[in-house]
Amino acid sequence: MAVADESLNDLLGGDDNSPDTTQKRSMPQDGKSCAKRTCLRHYDQVQHQALNAMGHSGIRTCSLESLWAMMEKGHKGAVHCSNPCFKELYRQTIGLSQMCETLQVALEQLVNSKEAEAIFEKTFFAKIKAEALSLLSHVRCLNVGPRASSQGNVTYARAAQERGDPAVVEVSAKAVYVFLNKEGSLLRALLCFLGGGGSYYVASVAEKSARAWLSVRSLDEEAFKAVAMARDQPGSSASSSKMDSRDDITILTGWEV
Repeated sequence: MAVADESLNDLLGGDDNSPDTTQKRSMPQDGKSCAKRTCLRHYDQVQHQALNAMGHSGIRTCSLESLWAMMEKGHKGAVHCSNPCFKELYRQTIGLSQMCETLQVALEQLVNSKEAEAIFEKTFFAKIKAEALSLLSHVRCLNVGPRASSQGNVTYARAAQERGDPAVVEVSAKAVYVFLNKEGSLLRALLCFLGGGGSYYVASVAEKSARAWLSVRSLDEEAFKAVAMARDQPGSSASSSKMDSRDDITILTGWEV
């Protein structure tokens, strides 16, 4: 089976007139179209929008310019796919904090990973870990975290005094800025490699969910082979036009849908 050639543009909604990417949206009773969201939810963010459940994503190969264009364009539900796209400074502050939050989670996992120490060559990993540790305290400083507002929304914008000494914030901002503009960063290369356009993540989830399927449904080797072979047998439910029916899915997978 050929691998689908999907660009980041496709993952972010593609052409507004494309029949393949049209998304149904609820309509108000007056028949007018719904306004796009300006308060971005997690699934509006570019990290989510660029993730494809089958592992195909253009995020690794797209240019910074094309990525920014997609972020600004938004999708059918939101005006933008990232808070830095808004003109308001406080929204850019939110975006910076969210970016630092994701970096913080990844770096903390990396520097404390026993698997990484076992997988990577010792000298190479020492360089990666040193770069990660030098950045970690600064992304922690700029990750001011969520706070519930009086309206129940989540905002990442806090006053400088709530984050500590403004001079410390300035130092951290400079450090993160230098990292983002650093050429030849081993840490960035590793994040890109491990990210894999989401392919490693979705493959890991798919593989583990398959093991859960075998374990919980008690499929032995013969039952597993029967599922695999049924797909290409003429007249089988797997190859028929009724494959999407509830009964066929339940028969082949054991799931009630």
